[in-house]
Amino acid sequence: MLYALDFDGVVIDSMNECLHTSYAALTNLKMSSGEVLPAKPSSEEISLFNLNRGLVRPSRNYYALWEWILKSPDQEFSLGNFELFAASFGEVLNQFENVFHNYRSEELRHNPKSFVEKNPLYVGVKEVWDDLPRPLFIVSTKDEESISLILDSHNLSVEGIHGRGSGPKPQTIRRLAESYATELEDSFFIDDNSQHAIDVQSIAAKTALAVWGYGPFDDFNGQKLKSFSEVLEFFQPTQEVENS
Repeated sequence: MLYALDFDGVVIDSMNECLHTSYAALTNLKMSSGEVLPAKPSSEEISLFNLNRGLVRPSRNYYALWEWILKSPDQEFSLGNFELFAASFGEVLNQFENVFHNYRSEELRHNPKSFVEKNPLYVGVKEVWDDLPRPLFIVSTKDEESISLILDSHNLSVEGIHGRGSGPKPQTIRRLAESYATELEDSFFIDDNSQHAIDVQSIAAKTALAVWGYGPFDDFNGQKLKSFSEVLEFFQPTQEVENS
């Protein structure tokens, strides 16, 4: 057996940090081309960000999310359509991604306490963590530096972190299963994004959707967990015992 968790939207609520980091990166990038944005987004724009943050998988797509919010907020997107929309921006996505992670790295170095406070654990994580079965891994699109800092700050241990740059999640789960001589059918994974969950489910790993996260939650045909406290039961399903 092996067990893996996504991070943002499953273990931590990074909404506040991602909003501020992505808007700062956008402001910086726009300024370099002569466009000046307000110092802070409006309350309406923040609400749209919070509502649609789940459409962002790789961090470069925060650029597309802000372009949508600031320029065409009435347009509706499915996850697939949003990713096509994001791809239309081409090279600027990579430029944005570099600025985004530079901003995050600066805060990690100079104000790690503030960074951790902006990425709080979900209710139940601390209480359940030590009881989760092992080996336990983080499989996420978030950078390993951020994940390590947050876990260490809360004294939460894992056997490995596979973050940004580690490749598609199904490939990571497959590699882990091979490394631990585990059948994919005996591998467990939880994500809050339906497409990531569907991708991992397609390789026969046991997969659940964390509906306390950001979503989207549509189109996933599998177990949906309502709180982190249910993770333990999913990882260790209760076996029916016949009365003797």
